[in-house]
Amino acid sequence: MVHSQAGIPTRIVEIGRRWDTPGTDGKMLCGTVQPGKRPMWLTDRTAQPVSDFMGFGIDKDWFESTPRCRSTRTARETAHRSGCTPEFVPNVYDLEHMRQEAAGIVNPSALNGEVICGDNAGEKSLDKTWRAQAAATGLLTVTPLHRVTAVAPAAGGGYSVKMGQIDEQGGVVLGKATDNYRRVPEYPGLYVVDGALAPGNVGVYPFVTITALAERNMERIIATDIR
Repeated sequence: MVHSQAGIPTRIVEIGRRWDTPGTDGKMLCGTVQPGKRPMWLTDRTAQPVSDFMGFGIDKDWFESTPRCRSTRTARETAHRSGCTPEFVPNVYDLEHMRQEAAGIVNPSALNGEVICGDNAGEKSLDKTWRAQAAATGLLTVTPLHRVTAVAPAAGGGYSVKMGQIDEQGGVVLGKATDNYRRVPEYPGLYVVDGALAPGNVGVYPFVTITALAERNMERIIATDIR
């Protein structure tokens, strides 16, 4: 944001999706427990368990009674049995807002797992603050679903950056592994003629479609590659 506001054209290379692309649930951001491939490099689950963290100024009666903080209370009891003395620590959560969430006064956000990856109900979430401000300058370019593969000094100053495109399904992006006629770049005479050329699911096993694509590809290959 600082570079954009200073008038410097800036590019962000994002290994995941753009932050303004909603998931299947219609929300821009996701919960920590079920990321749904939005953050964390297109994974659909977190790498470790998630706990609730509480801080100063908490209503102790609410903390002891709400089902939302059961995991934290269990952790405290386990710590006591192990001879440890746990204590509340400060944090960035608005506990009063969390109490309203638990009471059904406002839409659940922090108590719905929308913490680490953003908060759809939060007015100060990054997607609504510095990210939006940076995009508003018109100087920010975001390149999603790409991975930087090499960086080297460029002639005349600056750097040369090489990137590879990412296929969310785990395959290789069409036009990168092969061209549209299934020729492998830099390897003359090598072809990958299969059903991957189809842009999506065509229903039942498409053996006729695969055969038709193979015939179409080979017609071009014979006409242009074989002497």
